Amino acid sequence: MSSRDNTPRNDPSAAAPQSGGGGREGCSPAAGRRRKKILIIDDDPNIVLFFKALFEEEGYATCVARDGEEAMRVFRAEKPDLITLDIAMPKGWGPRFHHRLVQDGVKNIPPVIVVSGMPAGRHAVPEAVAFLTKPVKPGDILSHVRAILG
Repeated sequence: MSSRDNTPRNDPSAAAPQSGGGGREGCSPAAGRRRKKILIIDDDPNIVLFFKALFEEEGYATCVARDGEEAMRVFRAEKPDLITLDIAMPKGWGPRFHHRLVQDGVKNIPPVIVVSGMPAGRHAVPEAVAFLTKPVKPGDILSHVRAILG
C-alpha cells in the first residue's frame, strides 16, 4: 500500500485500472493539485471500466470497490468526495454499506449516487442525491457529478 507514484504525468497508462491479487482495483493517480475523488462501488466490470474512463476523462480521480466489504476498506483509505453505489452486489449490498457508514458514525458522508439495474432500488438509500437506472447514459451521470463536485 505504497502511496508513491512514479508514473510520468503524460503516461497514458496512468488512467488504466490497477490490478493484482484480486484486491481493490486501486485509485487513479492524482497529479498536481488534489482532484475530487469518486469511489465507484459496483461488481460489474463493464460499469467500473465505463465509469472510470468517463470520470477520469473529466479530470476526477477514481477508486473502485467491487462489493460492500471492499467498499468499507477503500472508503476509509481513500476518503472520496462522491460515491456511485450499486444496489445488488456480493458480500454486502449497497444499502448495507451506506447504513454501516451511518451506524459507524462517519462524519461528513459524501454524497451518494445510486446506480442500479433494479428500479425498485430507488428507495434503498433514501439519503442518495440521485438514482440512475442501468444502463446509464454518460451525460446523465456526468450532469449529476458536475452539479455535486463542480
